[in-house]
Amino acid sequence: MKISLLSAWNSDSGAAIHAELIGREWIRTGHQLSVFSFIKSDFHGKNILREDEKYVTRCFGTPKTNFFDARPILSTKMDVLIVEDLGMLPKKSLAKIFPTIRKMAKTINIIHDNKSSSDPYFYKFKWDKVIFFNKQYSEIFKNIYPKSKTEIIPYPSGLWESGEKKEARRKLKLPEGIKIFFVFGWWARYLIPLFPVFRKIRKRYPFILLVSSRDKKAKVKYLSLREEGIEVDFREEIISEDKLYLYLHASDAFIFGDKKREGALIPSTATYGMGAGCLIIAPRSNFFEMFNREVLKYSTSKEFEENIIEVINKGKRYKETLRAQKFFVMKNNLKVVAKKYIRLFEKLTKRRGK
Repeated sequence: MKISLLSAWNSDSGAAIHAELIGREWIRTGHQLSVFSFIKSDFHGKNILREDEKYVTRCFGTPKTNFFDARPILSTKMDVLIVEDLGMLPKKSLAKIFPTIRKMAKTINIIHDNKSSSDPYFYKFKWDKVIFFNKQYSEIFKNIYPKSKTEIIPYPSGLWESGEKKEARRKLKLPEGIKIFFVFGWWARYLIPLFPVFRKIRKRYPFILLVSSRDKKAKVKYLSLREEGIEVDFREEIISEDKLYLYLHASDAFIFGDKKREGALIPSTATYGMGAGCLIIAPRSNFFEMFNREVLKYSTSKEFEENIIEVINKGKRYKETLRAQKFFVMKNNLKVVAKKYIRLFEKLTKRRGK
């Protein structure tokens, strides 16, 4: 199968994580993938994480510049063309070549938008299929796309790979014999309101707050905890998916603060990271609505404290949550999800051949 993909790639956006997880699996299983992505001077995300593969062509920008070079796309043979996160692409330029693309291949839109777009060009495309991650997304667009043209395929997790804690800590130069709570990326700032809980717990239990973030304002806040006897290891670095698993293997819990945002949302880092076998503590918010027993949730600082202590003591809820997390990964990992897409592609291209 010849698959063309217009998406963020090798960057730290949720769309890039999704595209890379399933895209690399398609290649591994023998399909031909051509990726068309954002130019490095105007891309979706905050950081470029690695060098591009040979099958990646950067030929468009975000709506900020509206740069769009259609030549590489139109000169590529394809059975299927997929667009990830249409809202971030130069839609007007894409719309001009879309009739030509439809003569070449079946077209699929994977929705990342958490609310309906105000841009009229968002609706200028006649897709063969529109993909939603869950019912929350489909509900938002139910009056826009006919049900016959839509399908729900979940956002993939990584593969289950629980890892060896001792070895992971050795590689990251972290001590053994102490609990480590991991905080990642821009989520670091949203955990600051819960600092009083860490101060309280520190009186009874030693632990390390391990933070990987380039948020300099958050760094100042976290490092101030050292003055109160709380051990903080703050690392300003860009972490790839593989290294994220290393951090999670070294940690006892992956912790998220409460970020307020409207619409349907997917916590891409948490979903991908589930496969690492590190328990997740997260707020009861629409960001984590897709999870039930797979995550220890909190609504108040008291519940957050109880969850931290549950992890420290590895109690009954801790063990039940990890079992549910593993079950979630078995059903929704990148191999399972990539196969669902391939079955859909085969179904669509078979229809086309008739």
